[in-house]
Amino acid sequence: MASTSSLSAAHEFPPVAPASIKFDFIASGEKRRVPRSTLGSYAELRALLAEYGADEPCVVSYLDEDGDAVLVTSDLELEEAFAVAKSMNAKVFKFTVHPSKAAFLESVSNKLAGESPITSNGGAIRDVPSDKAPKEAVHPGVVCDKSGMAPIVGPRYHVPGNNYDLCQAEFDKLPEAERNLFVRIDKPEARPIHCAALGTKPPQCPIFEVYT
Repeated sequence: MASTSSLSAAHEFPPVAPASIKFDFIASGEKRRVPRSTLGSYAELRALLAEYGADEPCVVSYLDEDGDAVLVTSDLELEEAFAVAKSMNAKVFKFTVHPSKAAFLESVSNKLAGESPITSNGGAIRDVPSDKAPKEAVHPGVVCDKSGMAPIVGPRYHVPGNNYDLCQAEFDKLPEAERNLFVRIDKPEARPIHCAALGTKPPQCPIFEVYT
């Protein structure tokens, strides 16, 4: 079998699926997409990355049919990546561009440790592990009348008898007297809680009587 070093840098691979290649640059968050035909060799891949400002020591990886992140460092490995894409019937194949090999290995290590999942493009989600991420309630069809948030995510603050709702951020800006006119609805199916009952003296108004 011919060694990697014996392969010509201008080696042309036969046209196969996919039709397009998408690059996801982890360092910048940038995404680029080019026709598959523009990548005839690993040297051309590196030249394209250099044009995008991602030169050495960046490395490129993809997810194979087993969900493993695989590095591409030669013509043979690039050809194999395209063969994998063809076997998966992928019209668009994603390459993830890591700032360095160390960054790539860290993302793989995080996946194995269960600290951070690997996205579909091979990059690691490093902000909050998926099993620990807070899940805020969504109120379908309800719009914040101040900020325009649509739908409201998180607690919904509503004035009973009026078509008026606020999100948490806008409610927090109100003076205490106005807050007491609202009920808080933590999630769509939850029972409303009068805001005056959350720690301040309730106002003497019919609104409070309805929710006690």
